[in-house]
Amino acid sequence: MKIDPCKDPTLLSALIDGELSSEHAASVRRHLDQCAACRRQYDILRQTDAMVRGMAPLTPSADFDRTFWHQVAQWDERRKGPAWMQVLWGRWRPVLAAGVAAAAAAVVIFVTSGGKNGPTPEEVFIAQNMEMLENFDMLNHLDMLEHLDAVESMKEPS
Repeated sequence: MKIDPCKDPTLLSALIDGELSSEHAASVRRHLDQCAACRRQYDILRQTDAMVRGMAPLTPSADFDRTFWHQVAQWDERRKGPAWMQVLWGRWRPVLAAGVAAAAAAVVIFVTSGGKNGPTPEEVFIAQNMEMLENFDMLNHLDMLEHLDAVESMKEPS
């Protein structure tokens, strides 16, 4: 197998980091002697590596951990939105999704029927896929099945 940094540029970084076997490293060096484009890329990578290695190590502030998790909590609260919206989209989402799908189907049927005898192809498609539209929201909540054991353990003995 031929080692070719033109086709696999990660070989250049591996050469700099000393991750290649002596045989592969020698092959890459031979390639660099012949290929100006790879040699330029290799020089850029070496300069970048030297610059990064020369940087002073970063030390977080004493309260970094507390500040970080406080900001995460604030972001999470902003993402959740108002409590009424959580209730609306949490418990009632399947009902709302089914209602919207049914209303959309009714509007399509009403608009497209206009005195025709029999359903249009669009109406047939909606009727055939109504169950899928109603169950779509259930697919979005499959992660709830991960906690099924906990729910089962909470059931009262019969």
